[in-house]
Amino acid sequence: MAFYASCFADFVSNISLIFFAAFIASFALRFGPPEFFTLILFSLTIIAGVAGDSLSKGVVSAALGLMMVMGVVGYIMLKFTVPAAPFLIAFILGPILEDSFRQSLVLSDGSYSIFARGPICWLFLTLAVASLAMILKRNLGKKKPEVQVSND
Repeated sequence: MAFYASCFADFVSNISLIFFAAFIASFALRFGPPEFFTLILFSLTIIAGVAGDSLSKGVVSAALGLMMVMGVVGYIMLKFTVPAAPFLIAFILGPILEDSFRQSLVLSDGSYSIFARGPICWLFLTLAVASLAMILKRNLGKKKPEVQVSND
């Protein structure tokens, strides 16, 4: 009976997700630090509730859950051939870049012209465009292998 109840609940949750995914995504995009803190606190509360009297059981279940999520992320990265080093660098430097970008826009009163004012800015913009063009040329220039189908 528990198996059927679990299958039914899974079916209902999947159907609900199909209909409410856009609303949930728009809601999640408005999250800030207080909401993230609340989510983390909620997660720790759930872990403590699952653990009951055994702290070690809660720590192990949280670690296993985190390992499963990271395993899925790693598998997806391997499947789509996303290299790990640039991903890790972007993950670390992304927030720093975002803060610097925001500070630059605040200093220029929201004008994007601050990114093209001096010769050093133009040099880096040119290098960025040139490297992007080289990557696109290399990727678009590759011929895809032809698949031969035999009519047996």
